[in-house]
Amino acid sequence: MNFKEIIRITFNLVVIYAVGGALLAWLYAQTSPVIYNNMEEDKANALKGMMPVHLIANVTGNADAVKAVLPEGAKVEEKDGVLDVEVDLYKKGKEKLIKKMKSAGAAVTESSDYKTVEKGEWEPVHKKKAKYFEVQDKDGQVAAYIVESYHKGYSGAPGIFVAIDKDLTVRKVEILTHSETPGLGDEIENPAFKNQFKGKALGQLEVVKGEAGDKILAITGATISSRSITYGTRDAVQLITDLTSGAAAPMTGMSHEAAPAAEEGKDGH
Repeated sequence: MNFKEIIRITFNLVVIYAVGGALLAWLYAQTSPVIYNNMEEDKANALKGMMPVHLIANVTGNADAVKAVLPEGAKVEEKDGVLDVEVDLYKKGKEKLIKKMKSAGAAVTESSDYKTVEKGEWEPVHKKKAKYFEVQDKDGQVAAYIVESYHKGYSGAPGIFVAIDKDLTVRKVEILTHSETPGLGDEIENPAFKNQFKGKALGQLEVVKGEAGDKILAITGATISSRSITYGTRDAVQLITDLTSGAAAPMTGMSHEAAPAAEEGKDGH
């Protein structure tokens, strides 16, 4: 191979890389706003699901048949053939319930007694901005708080919404985004895991193995992922605790000592 051939090959490679780089940059410029808008829309929908859903059902058939499709824990008041239902649901669960209620013989409308007001920003993990909100009832009084939080997991930093009652206990935890391992870390989305957080106070937000007691039971084989959600929740409760007590609220997430590697299991979780 002579010098001219080397120059020609080098020039061709430079052109290929330059064109490829420009193409990737163009694709990123086109898709990035779409991805961002979709994420913001998902967050907005998730935010609506953090407080109980209020449904008004005008019963045209048997009221007992309509009540039978309501999930456990639903609060129901009945008057003159109208059911006033308050139920804690999220995302598609609400749509499925409304469909069932209609099939059981009710005309269903949705109303809300809550108004969510953005109150500020904080940084739960380095260079990751997140928002926190105040939830007001129909009289304008504080009913709860919602905090967007992140904490380092096994793969990335899962994002969550934490709804916190006025007594500073957790009302609900929902997963916004994550890249945890399928079949292991992604069990953080399992309702059985998320439901453990309901009613927990700051001192109870700790991951344990075996008997959980009043703490959070780790997902088998996914201790790091379990800690990520637990510590993200704990940071959120700490933020609201400090804000409501009048203390100088930390605008960054708290540091949590990592567990020894031996505790994480052979799979590295």
